[in-house]
Amino acid sequence: MKFIYPNNGVLSSASSELDSAPAANITEIHANNSWIADTEDSSPTITIEVESGSAVLIYKILADAITVDVKTVGGSIIMSGTWTLTQAEAYGVEKHIDHVWLDYPNQAGTHLITVALTKGSYYYTGIGVIIAGKVRGIFTDPNYGDFSLECEDHSLLIQLAGGVEHPISDNIQRIYPATVNIREDEEADALNRFGKLVGKSKPFACKMHETALPKEKYLLYARFDTPPKLQPTAYRKNTITFTLKEFL
Repeated sequence: MKFIYPNNGVLSSASSELDSAPAANITEIHANNSWIADTEDSSPTITIEVESGSAVLIYKILADAITVDVKTVGGSIIMSGTWTLTQAEAYGVEKHIDHVWLDYPNQAGTHLITVALTKGSYYYTGIGVIIAGKVRGIFTDPNYGDFSLECEDHSLLIQLAGGVEHPISDNIQRIYPATVNIREDEEADALNRFGKLVGKSKPFACKMHETALPKEKYLLYARFDTPPKLQPTAYRKNTITFTLKEFL
């Protein structure tokens, strides 16, 4: 488990944008305040400049595919990754991956990250937020099943006469209550200190598990809804509980 905080990325350039969804939104904190490329741009790109760091999370992606290139300021490739985002439906339900994470060799100085989208079947393409920078951790992964997933639907149902319901659709937000068991006291204390550093109001990128599949299920742009709570127990096992809430 690891976190990216703070976001060291700032906008460098974009191939196009809509006036209503400019490229500057890419490093604004709200994931639903997106950068949207011009509809005529079939393969839009956006580049951020990163002060220092070793990982990047691209969140709320609208595209059929994505390529991420981490480069030196001079243009040499440090690391690249490509993902197909639109996949075959399973059990009659469409599947679209809308966030990806790339780890790369630690860069102590300024570097660039360019994200290229493949438009495919999408009329609009874009990204909610890009978070790049220093990795906090790396912490022990939760045991299997110790992350539970809840979805909070912010839609409204207005009761009309005769029991008729009028729906007003809104965001559905992912929530992950978590339990982590850590034997090393200093590691447990470090996770607790991270919780105090960011509190409940500061969003961060989180890779909740290194090996659990599917990988995208365990990527989250979040805040602590309940900050880490440390409970030392017998046999040098520290139990830490917290709740991650998707930051929209």
